[in-house]
Amino acid sequence: MELILKNGTIIYPEITYSKRKSIGIRIDSQGCVKVRAPFFTSKKWIEKVLAEREEWIEETLVQIETEKKYHIPEFHEDEIKKYRKEARLILSAKAECFGRQMKVSYGRIAIKDQKSCWGSCSARKNLNFNWRLVLMPEEILDYVVVHELAHLKQLNHSPEFWQIVEEVLPDYRARRKWLKANGKYFIRQS
Repeated sequence: MELILKNGTIIYPEITYSKRKSIGIRIDSQGCVKVRAPFFTSKKWIEKVLAEREEWIEETLVQIETEKKYHIPEFHEDEIKKYRKEARLILSAKAECFGRQMKVSYGRIAIKDQKSCWGSCSARKNLNFNWRLVLMPEEILDYVVVHELAHLKQLNHSPEFWQIVEEVLPDYRARRKWLKANGKYFIRQS
């Protein structure tokens, strides 16, 4: 059986018949769609059930592909030191450049290994960044740096804050959305 999803993806569901009362659909870690159906269930009925679950199938397949693309391994201490140095150089340069553009000054920059935070700005105007940012696309680094520098003008997430971010990065919403969707693949799990 071949099924073409609305986004153009072609799937070939693996169908298994057994003594069950309803159709079950699961997608394995490789993106293989597996259907379990009661004996004597027609292919038409299976197609109907798959069509009803199409949005879920598409979303799950996209998530699996994203996880494969951004599978970040565990790093050894030496590798982490190297990435932290790289993060300090890159993020310091970006903070300096965007800081001039935004007409803000800051205190020190610290590079950290956080579980759930990409950056922060203290009341003392110190900036903290997660070293794992250097594993991400450059436009995401820019977004996090601009976000934290904007806090030097507005220490909240008010409409005024987002206006400051938008003045520098008109497409910040797309970058923010990308980070929300994909950031979990870069964060340490331990």
